[in-house]
Amino acid sequence: MACIDKKTGGFLGGGKISTGVKEKSGEGTSYEELTKKLNPLIISEKGKEVKISPKIVLEVGYEEIQRSPKYESGFALRFPRLLRVRFDKSADEADDIERLVRIFKEQRK
Repeated sequence: MACIDKKTGGFLGGGKISTGVKEKSGEGTSYEELTKKLNPLIISEKGKEVKISPKIVLEVGYEEIQRSPKYESGFALRFPRLLRVRFDKSADEADDIERLVRIFKEQRK
């Protein structure tokens, strides 16, 4: 998962997700359907980690946002789960780092 860095126009990593991906077809969220969409977008593979070109927007539920030095964004989602693929949005409409920081600060209130 990643969010937009408006300063650079690039994307900042913020975690991995597999919960919420369905075994059976439907709504574009099955392993088979996602694999077909993601395979052409692969940039690199290292073990089980696969980096893809940011083209697909996912709607993700989560428990909370936490700080994480592991990811470029400096944040990670705790217990992320795929809710749906947002076929109605392009990658440049994904959430940006500023919104992520704002939500992080608000969740403590």
